[in-house]
Order: sequence, then structure tokens, then C-alpha cells
Amino acid sequence: MASLIHYMPAKVYFGDNSIEVLGEEARRLGTKALFVATNKARVARKTGYYDKIMESLKASGLSVYEYVDVEHDPPIDNIMHAVELFKDKGIDVIIAFGGGSALDAGKAIAVGLSLGDVRKYLFPNMVEEEVIPIIAIPTTCGTGSEVTRYSILTDKEVNKKVALTGYPIIPRVAIVDPLTLKTLPGNLTAWTGFDALSHALEAYLSKKSNPIVEPIALEAAKIVVDNIVESYKGSMDAKRKLHLASTMAGIAINTAGTTMIHGLGYYLTTHHGVHHGLANAVYMPFALKYNLENLSNSKVSRLLKAFNTETIEDFLSIICRVLDSTGIPSSLLELGLSQGELDLMVKNALDYRRNMENNPVEVSEESLRTVILNAFKGRSSICKA
Repeated sequence: MASLIHYMPAKVYFGDNSIEVLGEEARRLGTKALFVATNKARVARKTGYYDKIMESLKASGLSVYEYVDVEHDPPIDNIMHAVELFKDKGIDVIIAFGGGSALDAGKAIAVGLSLGDVRKYLFPNMVEEEVIPIIAIPTTCGTGSEVTRYSILTDKEVNKKVALTGYPIIPRVAIVDPLTLKTLPGNLTAWTGFDALSHALEAYLSKKSNPIVEPIALEAAKIVVDNIVESYKGSMDAKRKLHLASTMAGIAINTAGTTMIHGLGYYLTTHHGVHHGLANAVYMPFALKYNLENLSNSKVSRLLKAFNTETIEDFLSIICRVLDSTGIPSSLLELGLSQGELDLMVKNALDYRRNMENNPVEVSEESLRTVILNAFKGRSSICKA
């Protein structure tokens, strides 16, 4: 058995009303809190969580500042604007509340307030020094950012996704309260749920996967597949399970990372404004087909057994059925893309070396072109009816 490293320092609270521990946990970490969100009026106020958060923090004796101007897929300039606003306030704990954008922004702001310009720490550089502690409260069921060492930002100068990575940015506390999903619309529930499924399957298949990651990733994937359709329809019981699976998948990618699906999907987000989870969902069956048909039998066999299937085709059909049942477009054409973009799409995907070099099967310009062309043809070209 190969040697491995598995590092998971986050303290995770899961369950209805687990938000109630926020003040107590924050007070252990600091006295001046910065609340980070994308739009408190749309999510936090609508659910009543904004008032709960503020009451909990202030009841525990913390002073609270707010930054609620985080942009979706946060640009570096957006992060540095927040750093400039709060660099002299003595912030010693950050509360990040929201989806992946808010959580990733909270981590990046922690880096900026602690270490300076975040551009100095973008991959392949690493965050290695300690930063202001972060408490993460996810309000979507896909990002897993509440337990990961990644903060995904947008570099508008080159129109690409970039990453801050490092163990110090893993949140000290993750509060995973399923009731935050109560008002999450069906489409966002599905899109973020497929992000979680991407994380789980990519972590299982990745080069960095290991015997600790594999069972967590497989279980997370099964939970998503079993519950995403009912979650999409509004079932709170299913959403609870999906929220837990998202955190589990985050734990898996924290060690194993992501692969081809993410590397392909980033172009759709940066060039066409497609939601990250939706981008992953559209590419998922095509990237899985490429990887599974070129992997060793033992790895594929364990995946097929976990889903009670005997062939790769049967497994892909399961994935396609849940995609169909949650309104995910069948092809890149349905998203409005043109095959005239193919060369740019291939080049863009190859540039995401962090993902492509972690893919379990070697990636080339030719193989990416094939996967993308299949995605233009649509799911019916590779899945059983």
C-alpha cells in the first residue's frame, strides 16, 4: 500500500438549527468578526438567518463588521477591495455565509488581511502561513468549500479561474445547517448538487485518491444520486441528505482534488456565465465515459459495484437519468455554445493544469477535443434511453 497524507482539521456541525453554536464558536476564535456574504437581502434576510447570525455573534460579545458585496465567482479585485476596507479594523475571525462564492471570498479575504496581496499566493504558489480563522456556513448543497483548502477566484485580466490553495485556509469550523436550504430554488439545488457529485466522482477517480478518500467519495456520490431529484422537487428530507453529501465530497476533494470535469467546465463559466455546478453537470457523462473506458478494471469495478451496475454504459445511464430529471441541458448547443469555439475551448481546458494533471487518464488535445465534441452531440449519443 502506498503512503498517504490526509489532513482534515475542520470542526463540522451538521443538523437543523446548528447555526445556534455560531456565537460560542466565534468567541473562541476572536473578538472582532467580519461577516462575508454575496447578498444578505436575498438569502440571509429572507430565511431569517441574518438576524440569527447577528444576534448570536453580538450575544457572545463580538463586534461585527459586514462585507456583503461579494460578487459571484469573486474577482481578485473584489477581494482586495474588501481587504482595503477592513485592513485596519483588527478583524480576528471571519464568518463566511452563502454559496461557494461567499465561502471562497471569506477565505481569500482572510489571506489578504493576514498576508497582503492574494495574487502572491495563487497556484502554483501556496498559502503556508497562518491566516485569520474562518467559520464557514454553506447555504447551497454543492461547493464543499466549508471544509476545503481551496478558494476559487476569477482573474478578470485573463478571464480565467484561479486558485488559492493551502491548509491554513481550511475553515476552523463548518456549520452545515440544512434549514439554510429551505428556500433554495430547484434549479440551484440541482446545479449545486451536481457540483457535489462532480467532487465525489472526481475525488474517487483522481490520481490523488487514496483508501481514506475512496469510501467517503463513493458514499457521497450515492447519496447525491439517490436524493438529487427529490431535492430538486423541494423535499427537505432529501435536501438534508444532499447537504451532508456536499460536505463529505468536500472532505474528499480536500485530499484528492478535482480533475477533467472541472477543467472543462471553467470555460463555460468565465466565457458564457454558466453556473459552475451546471457547467460540471453538462460535461459530467462525457468526461466520465472517457475516464472509465480508459481506467484499470479494479477501480471501475468498485464504482460499478457501489451503484449496483455491471457495465459502464449502465452506470452512465444512471447519471444521465438524474440529469434528465433535473432539467440539465443535454448538450453544449443547448447552452448556446458554437462549435466555432472548439479550438479555444480545448486550449482553455489544457491551461487548467492543476485539474488535467490530476486526471486519472492522460489528457491530450485530441482527447479533450473528442470529449467536447461529444458534449456538443448531447447525452443521447452515449446513454441508453
